[in-house]
Amino acid sequence: MYGAGLLTSVSPCVWGLLPLTMSYISTAAGERQDKATTLPTLAFAGGLASVFCTLGLLAASVGGAVYGNAGNTSIWLPLLSNGICCLMALQLLELIQLPLPNLQPQRSKPSREDQPILIDASGNILTKKDEDKEKGSLFRTFLLGGSSALVASPCATPVLTSILAFVANSSNPLLGASLLFFYTLGY
Repeated sequence: MYGAGLLTSVSPCVWGLLPLTMSYISTAAGERQDKATTLPTLAFAGGLASVFCTLGLLAASVGGAVYGNAGNTSIWLPLLSNGICCLMALQLLELIQLPLPNLQPQRSKPSREDQPILIDASGNILTKKDEDKEKGSLFRTFLLGGSSALVASPCATPVLTSILAFVANSSNPLLGASLLFFYTLGY
C-alpha cells in the first residue's frame, strides 16, 4: 500500500497541490517560536491519515453490510467499483467527459459578519487575537491535511477506489484502516 501511495503522489494531477501544501506548512512553521517544520508536517499528515483511515473504516462497514460475514461472494460491488475506476481513469485521460453537478451555492446578500481581510506589509494576514497561534496553527494544518485528502481524491480515485473495494469486500475495519494508513504514508 505504501507503494500505491507513492505512485499516486507522483502523478501530475497531485503536483498542483504541492506548492500550496509546502507554503502552508512553512507558514505554520513560521508562526511557531522554534520555526521547526516537523510538527506542522506531522499535523498535515495526521489530517490526511485521519480522512483516509475513516474512508477505510466506512468502506469496511458498508462492505460488511453489503456482503455480511457469511462469506457471500457477490460480484456486484467489485463490478461497480471497477466500473467507477475505469470511468475515472478515462476522465483523467480526457477520453470521456463526465457531466458533473454544479455545486456552486447561490450568493445571497452580504451579511454583517463579512469582514475585510487585513494584510500587513509583509503579506501576513492580520488577526484580532495572536494568542495561542501555535496550537491554532497546528490544528489548521491538521484540517488542511484532511481537506487536502478530499481535494486530491479525484487524482487518487482509481487507486483509492480499488483499495476501498478490496476493503469493502473484506469487511474488516482494522484491515481497512491499516491499509489506508500505509497508503497515506506513501501519499
